[in-house]
Amino acid sequence: MKVLRCLAIVLCLGVFAPVQQVYAGGEKTGSVFPRNLSVEEIAKMVYEAAKADPANAALIFMDALASRDSWSRAEFMLLSDALLLAVPSMTPGDIPSLVGGANVKPEDVQSVVGQLEMNDGIAPGNAIQALPPDVPVYPVLPSPGPVSGLR
Repeated sequence: MKVLRCLAIVLCLGVFAPVQQVYAGGEKTGSVFPRNLSVEEIAKMVYEAAKADPANAALIFMDALASRDSWSRAEFMLLSDALLLAVPSMTPGDIPSLVGGANVKPEDVQSVVGQLEMNDGIAPGNAIQALPPDVPVYPVLPSPGPVSGLR
């Protein structure tokens, strides 16, 4: 009887021994953003995810940056705008620290951050100056009242 029990235990252990781990590689570097998405779709996903979870907005942004091999200035601007619209507590000055090792040129990062800071309506030095119109505006004159005795 003991032999049969030991044989059953060995058989069970033999079944589970060859089971491998699901992910047996090094550190996982994949992205939840598929590679075939357009920049507009990625920006929309970043906006929705960051709006739903502002505490992890930085991680969402960094994951979105890792989803592509390279980013142009306009694409990076669109993604940064989506992040800043979703999380108003973030400032344009936070963006360079989030870029990290992404494939964004440093001059593009500086340019985008400068543009975002210039467009920031919260800063007191960014008041929009009112300019006079190019086309002259003429005053509207009231029409004369009805003239009596004319047909």
